[in-house]
Order: sequence, then structure tokens, then C-alpha cells
Amino acid sequence: MKTILYTAAHSGFNLGQVPLGGGATICRALEREWTRTHPFPLKILGPEILGAPAPKHKDIIQYSELAYARFCRTFERATTQSVLSYDPRQVVVLCNDVSEGPDFKTLGRKGYKLFVIYHVDVVDYFSKIYLRSWVKPEVTTAAYRNIKKLFLHHFLPDVLKLVWEKQEASLRFTQGVIVPSQRMKSVLLACYPELHSEYIHVIPWGSTASSISDAEAEQEAAKIRQELALSSDAPLLLLLSRISPEKGQHRVLEALALWEQKVDFPKEGLNVIISGEAAYMMGKSYEQKLRKLAGRLKKSRAHFVGYAAEAKKRALFKMADLYVFPSVHESY
Repeated sequence: MKTILYTAAHSGFNLGQVPLGGGATICRALEREWTRTHPFPLKILGPEILGAPAPKHKDIIQYSELAYARFCRTFERATTQSVLSYDPRQVVVLCNDVSEGPDFKTLGRKGYKLFVIYHVDVVDYFSKIYLRSWVKPEVTTAAYRNIKKLFLHHFLPDVLKLVWEKQEASLRFTQGVIVPSQRMKSVLLACYPELHSEYIHVIPWGSTASSISDAEAEQEAAKIRQELALSSDAPLLLLLSRISPEKGQHRVLEALALWEQKVDFPKEGLNVIISGEAAYMMGKSYEQKLRKLAGRLKKSRAHFVGYAAEAKKRALFKMADLYVFPSVHESY
């Protein structure tokens, strides 16, 4: 029976405290299930293989774009060397990341069977967030290929190579990729028309049952209401995700500022809970923007309550009259 080598840059962190997002959550769920059922030998290659320089606690979500790119390359080299120590006939490599994944080209050419789990299409993300959707992702992939033909890609910053070159390698030198939505598959096929549709497997992620009881959630909710001095009359809107530009919390705050000028705005006002922590690139500056927008509201009270997990997360959902999901871009 072959061993699964599972490369995962976001494994091994305490997700009750560190808002790493879907990739880390899926990794933890798969690890727990495979540890319970033992369908095959499993070896996880996580940040701990870096030794002392490995990011700890919240280091990884506080990196700048350039610092995160350096981490990706460091982790790429470490996981590639680790995989190369195994006989390619005895292992299958499952990669939980694209930009943070191993050297797909090197491993693929040496005969390793690789599969990649896509949690985000970085080319699509870049087009949406950095290029404001002015340029379609398939246009950028075609442009990058033309740049490579002219050998001009050597002059580009490495962070851009991690977007286009690494993603293309993850599709060219592997046996298949797993994506969470039909839309992501469609975008990948538009960007890489040479791919066969059967190569991309769509497996929507589910969710795990909460271990928090109703009583625990109610107790936590009472504590939150008291801390925030919430009015029981004012409706409560909940925004819960990490604080990052693609999550679009600003759209709700801007909409509320417009609604406050209308006659149908609730007389008792509105409470808005913004739950989440600034994470990854542009997170801190985006949080500052949100706080400025919140400060301009006249009839709505915005509460920033930080990262929520477990009992606090369930309590917030129980308290809310409406959960608002205003994302600009969502992979799932």
C-alpha cells in the first residue's frame, strides 16, 4: 500500500486562535478522518519541517506579500527535498496548496504522482482583488505565457511567478486537481484550455458538526450582549469572516450609511457585529478602512469583536437576526 505524503503549509496551527481559513480547516478535517479510519499510511509535511524558522502561532497571517512569498519558496524547497527522499513508486503526493506547494515540475518529471487540492485560484483572486476585475484571469494567463516566450518572466518579481508560473506548473505536472466548486473548474478551463475536463475533480466541501451545546452557546451569547451593551430592540447584523479586502465588509458599512438617510431605517437603530481578525496581505490596512467607515455611521453601532471560534462563533450566529455575506471573491 502506498504512503500518502500530504504537503500542507497551514497544518499544525491552533485554529481556535489562528484565522488561517479554509485550507487549514480542510487539512485538519482530512487528517482527523484519515487518522481515525487508517485507509493508508499518511505522512503530513507541514511547517515544522522548517525547524526553528517555521512560523509560529500568528506569524503566518501577519506576513506582507513579499514575506509570504519568501515563506512559500522556503516551504517549497523543504517539502520538495522531503518528497525526494522517498521512492516515487511507494508514495502519492497530495498537495494542500498551490503557491505554497512543492516544486511540481521537478517532482512530476522525476515520476512522482501528484494531486493538488485547490482552496483558491490565485490567478482569479489576483484579477479580482489587485486588478479590480478590469482584466479577466484568462487574459492574464495568456499574457504571462507570451511574456515567458520572450524570456521576460525572469525580470518579474517572484511574487508574480508564484501566481502564474506556480499555478500553471500545478496543472501541467500533476495527475489531477481537486476544486471545491464548479465555477472554479470553469475558470481554470478558461485559463488553461488545453486541460481535459476530467482532470479537474469538483468536490464541494461539507461541514463538521459542532461540539458546542446550546447551553454553552447561550451562556457565551449572554456574556457578549453584556460586554457590548447591546440593545434588545435593535436588530443585529452579523459579519463573520477574516478581515481582508476580498471579504467585502466595507460594502455593508457603505450600504448602511446610505440606508441611514432613508425614512425606512429602523427607528431603534441597528447593531452590526464584525467578527474576524485582520489576516494575510492587506488585512491591517483594510481593518483601518473598516473602522473609519464604521465611525461615520450615525444610527448604526458597529462592534469589532475579533476572531470567533467554537462557543463564541456559535453564540454570534444564535444572536444575529441576519448573517450578511458580502464577499467580493469567494473560492468556495
